[in-house]
Amino acid sequence: MLPCGAYITLEHETVLILRKPQKREFKNEHEKQNRRQSSYFWEERNIWFSDIWMLNGARQELNSKDVRKRSGAFPLEIPFRLINMFSSKSDIVLDPFTGTGTTTLAATICGRNSIGYELDESFSSFHQKELTSQSFTDTANKMILKRIKEHRNYIADYEKNGKQPDQRQL
Repeated sequence: MLPCGAYITLEHETVLILRKPQKREFKNEHEKQNRRQSSYFWEERNIWFSDIWMLNGARQELNSKDVRKRSGAFPLEIPFRLINMFSSKSDIVLDPFTGTGTTTLAATICGRNSIGYELDESFSSFHQKELTSQSFTDTANKMILKRIKEHRNYIADYEKNGKQPDQRQL
C-alpha cells in the first residue's frame, strides 16, 4: 500500500469469559460420562487456551440487504471452540443475540442443545433454513473430519520425533 492510501480495518474481536464463582461439579456417573465424551484433543487445548486466535473471516451468504446491514456474524470456529472449551455434551448453550444462528450451528456440531433469542425477525428464516440444509451437514462433517485428521497428524509427528504420547494427548 502507498502512504495515505492505507486504512485501518476492525478485524479483531474481544471475547469475555464470565462464569459463576463456584466450580462446576459432575456429581453422578451420567454427568461424568458426558464430560468425558466432551473432551477435546491435547493440541486443541494448547491452541484454544492461548491469548490470540488467528482465524479467517467467514463469507456471509445473506440474501437481504437489511439483514446484511445488521449482521455481526463471525466464523463458525469461534463459537465451536468456546462451546467445546466451556461446556459438556447435552448442556444448553444460550445465545441472546442469535442473528444468523452461528452459535446454534456450532452448538449442534458440538452435541449441545441451544436456545437463542433474536428481536429482528428477518433473521429467523435464515438460520432455520441453515440448520436443515445439506450444506450445514457437510460443514459439520468436514469440521469433525478435519479435527480427527489434524489430531492423527499431530500424533504421527510426535511419534516421528521419538516421543510416545501419554493418555492426555491421545
